[in-house]
Amino acid sequence: MSDFSIHEFLKLAPEERKRALEALEAHAQLRYENRKKQWEECVNTSPQPVPEEPENFPPNLDVFLEELSRLSRKYGLKIGGCGCCGSPEICELDEPEGKYKYTTRTPGASLTWEKPAKEKQ
Repeated sequence: MSDFSIHEFLKLAPEERKRALEALEAHAQLRYENRKKQWEECVNTSPQPVPEEPENFPPNLDVFLEELSRLSRKYGLKIGGCGCCGSPEICELDEPEGKYKYTTRTPGASLTWEKPAKEKQ
């Protein structure tokens, strides 16, 4: 399906508009069904038992996470995603005071951006 502007769409005859909208709706439905199937596969995957922390951590993990946190703060972006289907994403950093945390105890969500704990008053 090719992209075209609203101006090009308005130039189409009514029947062509109808066909274009039907094609767009079919394309959107297919994308929705594919994403739903991927999500269901991701959610239904049984995680394997994972070793306890911290013996399987790489020795320089803390240094790496601190530098990655500084890089995220510098550019206002963080790495996110569900982690179970290999789909990382880059999104806007919503809490610049936070930092990355890595854990092996939660399969599918090992690298997370943690907001700082709120101080009790």
